[in-house]
Amino acid sequence: MKKLVLILICSLIICKVASANKDYIGNTLKIFDNLTPEEEFLIGKMQLSELVTSNIHDAKSQKVIYLNNIVNSLVLSSDKPYVYDGYKVILVEDKSLNAMALPGGIIVVNDGIFTYLENEDQLASILAHEIGHIQEKHNLHADKSFKIDDAVGIASNLGIAKNVDNQYARFASVTLLNYLSNSIVNGYGVSQEVEADTLAIKLLVNAGYDPKEFLSTLNKLKETTNSYGGANYPVDRLTRLEPIIKELAYDQNESYKLKDTRKKRFQKLKNLK
Repeated sequence: MKKLVLILICSLIICKVASANKDYIGNTLKIFDNLTPEEEFLIGKMQLSELVTSNIHDAKSQKVIYLNNIVNSLVLSSDKPYVYDGYKVILVEDKSLNAMALPGGIIVVNDGIFTYLENEDQLASILAHEIGHIQEKHNLHADKSFKIDDAVGIASNLGIAKNVDNQYARFASVTLLNYLSNSIVNGYGVSQEVEADTLAIKLLVNAGYDPKEFLSTLNKLKETTNSYGGANYPVDRLTRLEPIIKELAYDQNESYKLKDTRKKRFQKLKNLK
């Protein structure tokens, strides 16, 4: 029932945006440009139900609370600390090293991440990168070629035309959301990954984490998957980040004791089932 309600709500959101932009059909405007924070959150929830099929950890489990605490420390030191319903981590039972950002502040993390990483600062690096995608709204524009006329065309083919109240509107919304979900799964563009990396470094430094651990995390990713993130990541990902870290002048000696405390905290949570 909840899923049907989300589908109907998203139908109205998408049709509203398409209708508002009907005079711009053929332009490169994107259908998700004019969403409110609440609408972004609803689309994120819809995508969550479509993309996450594995079991998820209880929101009150120690690991989930721990992850949310890290996310909160990162976003509170950012320029965009608030989203409609707050940033939330969904911990999935999946042993691969991966995380994913959805619209509205939702971050999906595989619990296998604890197996591969060595400390909290590395974990914060991955979360900061996903926060970067959310704050830059990359997850709403994963495919920059998606146009208003594409959306209207899909809706028209499903018999919706301009009638927002048509009973088939929900099917159009599912089609459009699937299109966006596929774009997110297949990855962002290189420029978007660079933006997310750059913002992640700033978030880490502002929150007191060691940004050099981001480089360690990428090396760990390389060892595990034989790439620094996939085909859509810049091949010089590490060398791009090094001057940014140097410019921000992170004082490693200043936070050494805190880093050690964070590492112990991570190791304690890592061993929990």
